[in-house]
Amino acid sequence: MSLSYDPNNGFPVVVLELVYCDPATALTWLCRAFGFRERLRCPGPGGTMTHAELHAGDDIVMIGPTSDVCRSGGAVRIARVQAVIAVDDLDEHLLCATSAGALVIALQHDERGRLQRYDALDVERHFWRFLVPAQRDDQGI
Repeated sequence: MSLSYDPNNGFPVVVLELVYCDPATALTWLCRAFGFRERLRCPGPGGTMTHAELHAGDDIVMIGPTSDVCRSGGAVRIARVQAVIAVDDLDEHLLCATSAGALVIALQHDERGRLQRYDALDVERHFWRFLVPAQRDDQGI
């Protein structure tokens, strides 16, 4: 698959990219835990991965490697990112994420006790927020 980063041909104008010390492991985990679909994986030298793309509905999340500091055991974080993803079945999504080992750090319910949002940390402790799409309304409210 060729890379075509052209918003005029359907590529989003803004795309989130997360960097990982071990992007190949993170890619596999993110698909299993959070239900992303792998769109593209670009292998690098020595079995590394230089770039990947995941689909979340019609949107894309890019995955890449961190600097050599991280790979050599350094504790440097290049950037902090909060990914916010709307999912249709939040309860099922939460079950899948926790089954895969996501660390859930917050749950938010509405006045009827329905789950509206949860926050979780992934395999390398990136922050993810999953929520019910705003237009969904089970009770006409």
